[in-house]
Formats: sequence, C-alpha cells, structure tokens
Amino acid sequence: MEQIITRAVNFPIPRIIERYKHKNKLSEEEARRHEMEMKKYLAIRAIHPTEKFPLSHGPVDELWHTFLIFTNEYAEFCRVVANGFIHHNPGPPNPTEEQIDKAQQDYNTFTKIYAEKFGENPPSNIWPDIGKSGTLWSC
Repeated sequence: MEQIITRAVNFPIPRIIERYKHKNKLSEEEARRHEMEMKKYLAIRAIHPTEKFPLSHGPVDELWHTFLIFTNEYAEFCRVVANGFIHHNPGPPNPTEEQIDKAQQDYNTFTKIYAEKFGENPPSNIWPDIGKSGTLWSC
C-alpha cells in the first residue's frame, strides 16, 4: 500500500500542472497542493479499486479532468500506480436523496481512510463535502 502512495505522489505530471495552473490562474504553490491532493485521492482509489469514493466538484476533480485529457500520461499513471485503469465516473445530474446519502457515506469512508494513510484530515479548502446540497460529484 505504501508503494502505491509513493508511486502516485512521485509520478511527474508537469504538462498537466502547467495547463491546470494556466487555465485556473493559480500560483505554482497552489497548483502543486492540488496536485498532491489529487494524487492522494487516486492512490486511495488504487488501493481500494472496488470502492466508490465520490468527490464534489472542486480542485481535485477539476485537476483530474485536466489529467484525463492527457490520455497517454493518465494511462501511464494508472499503469504505474494502480496496475490498471482508474475510471472517472460522473455522479447523476439530479441525485435523489438516497443517492446523496450514499455518496456522503462513501465520502465519509474516504476521509477516514485518508486520515489513516496521511495522518490528517483532507484539507477542507481543497475538498468540498458532498453534503446535502445535491452538488454534482464524481468517483
């Protein structure tokens, strides 16, 4: 498990970060924080490939979208980190209360795993909660 995390956080994605930084008018430091959080998320997904760990639209999801369009780099990242493909699955456009509750439960599981693996909770300024707002999410 630690090897997966190490491979994820050390995988270089300079072209993706440059595009993301430019598109979102971010400082290098802020873009790198988002990069680290996205890599942590994808590492957890690689460690738990059958689990659904939704995330609300926010910096991690936005950077993941950027990463996905660099298909060669993304496929190589998945091969190196997960030994398979980490799919992006958009949530429903009009989720039911039941779907929102399930997404919240799955997100809570993710935050517990995150805290166990990294010794801290996901930073709230980067990780918007699924909540009851009906916000779109993906996993």
